[in-house]
Amino acid sequence: MSKQQFLVPGEVITGAPVGALLETAHALLVAAAGKVREGTRDVPRGVLIDQAVACQQVQNTAWSVQSVRLAQVAAIEEVMISGEGAREVRHPIGAHQDEWLPAEVATRLGWSDRRHQPAHRSNSSHQVHPRVIRPRDRRGTGCPQSLRGHRRPL
Repeated sequence: MSKQQFLVPGEVITGAPVGALLETAHALLVAAAGKVREGTRDVPRGVLIDQAVACQQVQNTAWSVQSVRLAQVAAIEEVMISGEGAREVRHPIGAHQDEWLPAEVATRLGWSDRRHQPAHRSNSSHQVHPRVIRPRDRRGTGCPQSLRGHRRPL
């Protein structure tokens, strides 16, 4: 892609909480989805290709954020303590796998249970997590090259 144009200053982005960033990203993508339907008469072919590449980078990054969050929530164990009720125990990613997580999040994420997608995504998210957060210089860029050289067998 040619020159990046940001509507939000970098300082605001780095200081914002994850929830606000995700809500803003969603609003921006909804706006972009509405605008792409307006036509391509004045948009050069190269720009269309660059924007298609940018869409893939957004999709890759969104998938990595979701995978990390699923791994994080799957590592939380709810323990019942007599007389006290439920208490959360937070384990390192991969040390504990919440067996009910797929049923809990599948409907909210619009996943089908026909292909066991919820179980697969939540069970494999802790395995993908180490690759998603490395290397730090490319994390979150959506760049497929960010995983090269950092593959581990699943």
